[in-house]
Amino acid sequence: MIIEDNQGAVEWDWSDRNKKTGQQSEAEDAIIFELQDDGKISYWREYIEKKR
Repeated sequence: MIIEDNQGAVEWDWSDRNKKTGQQSEAEDAIIFELQDDGKISYWREYIEKKR
């Protein structure tokens, strides 16, 4: 996670499992964001790469 002033970037891994089939999904995710002075999000860009 990188944060400076009102801008930031976060990178994380995500996974879930389908309860019916048992199939697992995984992805790598990166988010770039910017906040307004009141803390609300003014910019959000998300990059997802599915692993399987």
